[in-house]
Amino acid sequence: GDQANRAVLDALAAHGDRTLRNRIEHVQLLAEEDVPRLAELNVIASMQPTQCPQDRYMADRHWGRRSRLAYPFRSLLRQGTVLAFGSDTPVEDASVLVGLYSAVARKRWEEPHTEAWYGQEAVTMWDAMRAFTYGGAYAAGEESYRGTLAPGMAADFTVLTQDILAADDPEVLKETQVAATYVAGECVYEA
Repeated sequence: GDQANRAVLDALAAHGDRTLRNRIEHVQLLAEEDVPRLAELNVIASMQPTQCPQDRYMADRHWGRRSRLAYPFRSLLRQGTVLAFGSDTPVEDASVLVGLYSAVARKRWEEPHTEAWYGQEAVTMWDAMRAFTYGGAYAAGEESYRGTLAPGMAADFTVLTQDILAADDPEVLKETQVAATYVAGECVYEA
């Protein structure tokens, strides 16, 4: 929670090496004054967007007003923090499409008609995709050969049935299928 995240940030401020890629796993809740500290201390926010809408009822019940800074995706990005998104499978759904939906819509996949939970913290499809790809590669120190599509890169990528980055509505993710998956340029899955 926010107290544990503050303790880690305090320890890194006092003793951390800012040239290292320190990260905090499961950055679910931060105190408002700690949001800018991740960028200031060069700490990567490793977050699992699928947990965001799943936690909303528990968080509102137990965290009260502090819930507004639960999964503060947009606030962290505005401060310059690197986001590294993951699925947290097997606890949550392994589908990156579900994770993207959670980050962009801040709703549960199966509850599209509910209001976005603290929608001001939603991110764009592009920002969410970058956090799932480049963010993870950067956190692992692999961004020179993984995480983006460019000459000389590993060519790990997924082909979808439509261009989700061109979509204005996150609901398009529900109509999207994985057509193929490539690892190191080799097709390892084809629908």
